[in-house]
Amino acid sequence: MVRTGAAILAKSKIGIQKELDRQNINGALDLIHMAARMLYVENQCFVDEDLESWLQQIAEKLNPIHQTRFDPDVVLFYDGFGYNNRGLARIYLKALTKVKRVIYVCDERAKDRIPDLLRILSEYTVIFLKEEGHLSRIQEIAAVVEQCSASSLIFYSYPEDVDGEVILNAYRGKRILINLTDDAFWLGSGAIDTCIEFRDLGANISRLYREFGESVSVVKIPMYPIIDREKAFQGFPFPADEKKVVFSGGGLYKTFGQGNLYYRIVDYILSAHEDVIFWYAGEGDSSELDKMIRKYPGRAFHTHERADLYQVLQHCCFYLNTYPLCGGLMMQYAAEAGKVPLTLRFEHDSDGILLNQEELGIVCETFDKMKKEIDLLVTDPDYNETKSGLMRDAVVSEMNFNRAVEKLLIENETGFPIVDSKPDITEFRKMYLDNIKEGEYNRIIAREGGTAGFRLFPVRYMLGEADRITKTIRKKTH
Repeated sequence: MVRTGAAILAKSKIGIQKELDRQNINGALDLIHMAARMLYVENQCFVDEDLESWLQQIAEKLNPIHQTRFDPDVVLFYDGFGYNNRGLARIYLKALTKVKRVIYVCDERAKDRIPDLLRILSEYTVIFLKEEGHLSRIQEIAAVVEQCSASSLIFYSYPEDVDGEVILNAYRGKRILINLTDDAFWLGSGAIDTCIEFRDLGANISRLYREFGESVSVVKIPMYPIIDREKAFQGFPFPADEKKVVFSGGGLYKTFGQGNLYYRIVDYILSAHEDVIFWYAGEGDSSELDKMIRKYPGRAFHTHERADLYQVLQHCCFYLNTYPLCGGLMMQYAAEAGKVPLTLRFEHDSDGILLNQEELGIVCETFDKMKKEIDLLVTDPDYNETKSGLMRDAVVSEMNFNRAVEKLLIENETGFPIVDSKPDITEFRKMYLDNIKEGEYNRIIAREGGTAGFRLFPVRYMLGEADRITKTIRKKTH
């Protein structure tokens, strides 16, 4: 039996070619965007040669960039996300502005939500993109590229950014991609010269599965978290006198799957240790977490994310990582705060987040081993303190990160060697398929497919749109 996503993808590809035959590039890009989003959500492959080929064809047909001058002192940083603190934009901009003249390009809708990025860029050129349609947006970006004469384009964007990918295919300078989603599908494998990974896992996935040509170099630069160490601790949102607080957080979608094992871990912590309070800070589906809160009244809590995350972690017993998907940045925050980011292994998902991670003893291979580690961290203060002390040098320093970025621009290498391995991703892929709901396909078609998506999948489109309207009404009435 052909799985739902594969059937939709096959039909979408027929639709893409038809749109191109009709010279409807906007429609084709809508369908490529839709297909790429579906491939990202299903995560059954790391590259799709058909989509890459169509993007290259569109770039050749549009021929949007006619740049003749390439200034070696200028880099263009294309930020498709527009996040202030999440992700990697801030640390890369801090490094780049020390050695190059940076042209920063981002969507105008991000203008009011990136104050820290704008402070870093206060003496540099910032351009906000206003156009909405694919062709208009591509021409708008192309005009910026031609005007700034950058010798390098640093691409940092979401996996299905078709407009940015057309520009990457058309650009004739050095094309560098910062890979934030290192264990997932994304567009662009056929349109870059250098792929920056933050850990060995991502580097090996890219080398083995993304089908890069021989001209593409894969390099590694470990990341570090941006921390406001001066911010005051805002306190616990519950009475915590003489209690030990186990903290966890991030997107709740990372806690679903594998037989709800994450919540079995939480249940063990609270049932085995009556002096512990469990606190989760993050957004998403809280249905399973709510069960814990009802089962352990006054001892399990759920709040929004905290601006004083570093200080919160400093005041906790240890950090419980999400499962089956770990929180990489949260692991780094915990390490910087001198707290153990206790993690249950799910395949290779948590590998290589911290420096010398295998020597830290923070990743447990089984649930039983994790129980023993929890017991020691909660009941043995000396053990907890010793283990926490190992975290001090587990994150790359800002200085070493900056040096690696500069070295990359000059020598196309970073000084951080990649340890070769062949990660087994069988269970990882199965988890994504197990977690995706039928309605998600409909929502993707309605949200990303445009008129072309409606023509191909009218029923799914209408179901997805009805679902969106229903959710909007629910939000307004709650």
